[in-house]
Amino acid sequence: MVTDMLQKILLLLPHINNALRFCRKSPTKLLSISSSLLLLSGFFSHTYAQEYTFVVQPVMQPEQTRENYQPLVDYLKKQTGLNIKMVTERNFLNYWMNMKKGKYDLVLDAAHFTDYRAKNLSYSALAKIPDTVTYSLITHQKNLVLDLDELVAKRLTTLPPPSMGATRLLQLFTNPTRQPVIISARSASEAIKAVQTGKSFAAIVPTPMLQGVNNVNVIKTTDPLPHMGFSASSKLSIDEQDKIKKALLNANLHQNGKSLLAHLKIAEFSNCNNATYNGYENLLAGMTRKRTRYSASR
Repeated sequence: MVTDMLQKILLLLPHINNALRFCRKSPTKLLSISSSLLLLSGFFSHTYAQEYTFVVQPVMQPEQTRENYQPLVDYLKKQTGLNIKMVTERNFLNYWMNMKKGKYDLVLDAAHFTDYRAKNLSYSALAKIPDTVTYSLITHQKNLVLDLDELVAKRLTTLPPPSMGATRLLQLFTNPTRQPVIISARSASEAIKAVQTGKSFAAIVPTPMLQGVNNVNVIKTTDPLPHMGFSASSKLSIDEQDKIKKALLNANLHQNGKSLLAHLKIAEFSNCNNATYNGYENLLAGMTRKRTRYSASR
């Protein structure tokens, strides 16, 4: 992109030089050309502005993720003037691999990922979804489970490692030889549906996803952890990060922001920093287990 811009400027230089020689004795024409050059400079500045990528952890399919979060991107672009582009990932494996390479500039995701990037990739947490979040282990309402040992060798559906659901699941089943057969889902909604239709005996999903869901039993809910955080790469300047943080935290103070919050079904964005997520990177250690009973989705 930068190379293309320089090539265009170089092509214009001979024409600019001729115009200036022609207008040397005419201040009026010189002023007119100078104004045009300023406008052209503004055009190049706008056209070739730094583009930043924004991604949300793939707990939903890409089309649903874009539908839910594109309004957030549009809001931030308008409030900050930054050139932000939304990207999506179809699964946690791609997401995790690209995250470790630092391919995302702005990210909204779970506590363990937010802490990982802060400690290893120099990201800064700017704001978060309010309050905390838990994960719930569910079965069909006809399958009553009183002890987690009843799930050993049973099909249990979740988003694949290193999602928070898979992480929390391994905390519940610490013995790698006595675990459910873990089935990968493409989304939390798909995991819930697998239980409802009998394709899976159980599932672990974000508790908020169960609002309005029928025909399931919640047999265990995990301890709460900080809700998803919005973090920025060090590619963004401190000033740019401050603009984004201010836009998020002040969203409830004007109509555009209120409309966004209503779309996201939250009251506001909460203030946070890297310390908010300190220690949650340790949850990723469970993703290195080699004896987990894991099966690809079918």
